[in-house]
Amino acid sequence: MSASIVWSESSHVLSISTESDDYLMVAGFPHKIGGCHGNTSTKAKSKSSRPAASICWFDVPADDLGRAKNFYGALFGWKFGKFPAAVDEYWHIDTGGAEASPDGGLLPRMHSGHTTTIYVTVPSVDKAVTKVQKLGGTLCKPKTAVPRMGYFAICEDTEHNAFALWEMNKQAK
Repeated sequence: MSASIVWSESSHVLSISTESDDYLMVAGFPHKIGGCHGNTSTKAKSKSSRPAASICWFDVPADDLGRAKNFYGALFGWKFGKFPAAVDEYWHIDTGGAEASPDGGLLPRMHSGHTTTIYVTVPSVDKAVTKVQKLGGTLCKPKTAVPRMGYFAICEDTEHNAFALWEMNKQAK
């Protein structure tokens, strides 16, 4: 795969363009531009006027990458492709779902407490972080700009599970 790679020192974001897709490395992990960063869901609108907080990406840490690929490939039919990333041995997970369904990444477990991280789209990272803290969660990585794409923050819930908040904003600097 040939790729164009650009590093932004100010935001610590790496953008990668391949022949078929564009990705951003956010918090050390690649995110396909599209689903998490702008695709709209084809799901029917709910009765609520509040925007859905949709999962847009996930990362799965593993102690044995081959074993994990075999497990998820056999279980769900997921396809794995080596992916240039800030983390050695990062694998893009193609879930095979519709364009609006999230893909993810498989990477080596960094420490014993490293768990699956989901990225959730929210209208405002600032408001969502305030709500996380009000509900007893913790801010682990403050709001960070991904230039011309949006903002993210990494949080931990009351059960010590890490998750990320993503706000689409093309004026982000």
